[in-house]
Amino acid sequence: MRREPPLPPELWDRLPPEVQVAVGVVVEGYERRIAALEAEVAQLKGEIGELKEQLGRNSQNSARPPTLEGPGVNRKPPREPAGRQRGAQLGQPGQPRVWLPVEQVSEVSVGKPTPWRRGGGALPGGDPQPQRHQGIEVPPPAPQVSDYQLHRLPWARCGIRPCGTGPAGVPPVGYGPRWARLGALGSGAYRRSKRRVVSFCPDVLGVPRALGEICQIEQAMTAALAPCVQEARAYVQAQDANGEETPWRQPQHRAGQGVRVTQGVSVVCRRASRGRKGCGNCWVKGIRLC
Repeated sequence: MRREPPLPPELWDRLPPEVQVAVGVVVEGYERRIAALEAEVAQLKGEIGELKEQLGRNSQNSARPPTLEGPGVNRKPPREPAGRQRGAQLGQPGQPRVWLPVEQVSEVSVGKPTPWRRGGGALPGGDPQPQRHQGIEVPPPAPQVSDYQLHRLPWARCGIRPCGTGPAGVPPVGYGPRWARLGALGSGAYRRSKRRVVSFCPDVLGVPRALGEICQIEQAMTAALAPCVQEARAYVQAQDANGEETPWRQPQHRAGQGVRVTQGVSVVCRRASRGRKGCGNCWVKGIRLC
């Protein structure tokens, strides 16, 4: 492909061939250098734009906390009052206290007026709609501890010492199902650490427990809830769902957490890998990423 001469044709034709070749080499070098400089300028402009965006971030337009900003930051003026009072507005449904029915309370105390000194006697009858006041109190915790003592007694003829057996249904671990549900509720639904759950046992229930038992409870609850989780995952895979992925960095790799939300069921998948092998069961068709 023949290139256009860098000089006007009348001047270019007057130059010897050797000079034309030298001028062409010099022009090509400058063109390559100009292209490299233009690419570098475009890159620097992009970096400058990102830095300007970072400098323009504040607590009003990003998740940056206001405590990191100095007193000289110009903040938005406060909104003008709308003229409405604080609290619930007219037409908003109320949130009254739910009264327990009389059949579910532990004790019913009836208070009637004392004899009036001007009336001369006790007031007969009863009020069909008395003024009610319910007080709730938590009874002192009293954990039920069972001590199973298995004796070893020797046979007189052979000297073998067989051990006794406990009653049927005794769990092989040192806690019952209700205690396991309480520990799983604290470390799972309430997101408390294992040490917090262990400190809760002697402080509130009066019985100390070991830190390793919380790990056993979590593993047992995970195995017990596995069929329910598989059923929920199969339901989400069969439905159109909204999804979101949140990656986080581990010491040697990048992990990921995926959330799939439907109208009735939501599933959270945590995997040590963001690839198809790690999250293949959760990445299905019909998912709209948010």
